[in-house]
Order: sequence, then C-alpha cells, then structure tokens
Amino acid sequence: MKSKKSMFQSIFALILSLAILSGMTVAVYAEAEPQTVDSGTCGKNVSWTLYDNGKLVISGTGKMYDYSGNGNNYSPFYYKKSLLKEAVVEEGVTSIGNYAFYYCENLTSISIPDSVTIIGYAAFQSCSSLKTINLPNGLKKIENNLFYYCSGLTSINIPDSVTT
Repeated sequence: MKSKKSMFQSIFALILSLAILSGMTVAVYAEAEPQTVDSGTCGKNVSWTLYDNGKLVISGTGKMYDYSGNGNNYSPFYYKKSLLKEAVVEEGVTSIGNYAFYYCENLTSISIPDSVTIIGYAAFQSCSSLKTINLPNGLKKIENNLFYYCSGLTSINIPDSVTT
C-alpha cells in the first residue's frame, strides 16, 4: 500500500507526463538570480553594482572617492538610493568616502570588511532606516557627522582600533 506522499508523487508525475506528451507548456518556477540595475566606478580601483533586490556591492582595492553631498558631487549610486536596502563593501576596499551613502533612507544594513581603515565625513548621514552597524576591527579613523540624522540607529559597535 502506497503512502499518501508517494501516491501524490505518482499522480503528479502522470499529469506532468501527459502534459508534456500533449504538447502543453509546463512552467517551472525557480527563484530568479538578482539582475543588475546599474553599475560603475566609485574609486580608482573600486566599483559598485546595484541589483534589483536592493543590494549594493562595492568591490575592488583601495579607497572610495570622496563626495560632497551637494551640487553635482554625489556618489554615483545616489540617484538610485530609493532602491538601496542593503550594502556590502567587499574585502580589499580600504575606505568609505565622504557622503558615500548620504540620504540612503531605505538602507537597513551594511557590511564593512576589516580592510576598511577610514570612514569619511557624513558617510551615512540621513540613513534613517539603518538600525545597527558593526564597524570593522581594522578601522582607525571615523570622520565627523558619520551618523548625523540616523534616527533609526539603535546600536553601534566601535572597535578599540579606532584612534580618531
């Protein structure tokens, strides 16, 4: 006597076989890979890629560029900030530039590797959805106004390596 599970599997296999033999189209849904929305450079050897799931990945080696947060000197992903939910800075990047994530109000999390030693002025200013942040162990310098107007921030972990 077959179990209910094996009976269901047999019936499903029969229906699927009949559908294929009769020429019906059978759709099988799988979770789609995130698609690139936009990408570019944000340092001499540093690039960024924004995916349709809201994830921003910053990769490469060396420093990010600094931005001013006004005029035409915003970070290159600033104009896509409404899509940005999560940011991942990969190992090899050594700094997060001034105003890098300025006004990214939907940013809820950021991952920063130990290779980052400097976080620039107002880098996360007005990231009001950011709740917690763990700063990396290799971090040495934090510029002023880093979390200015980060109204949702409830927890910051600052390592002992920070001297400025």
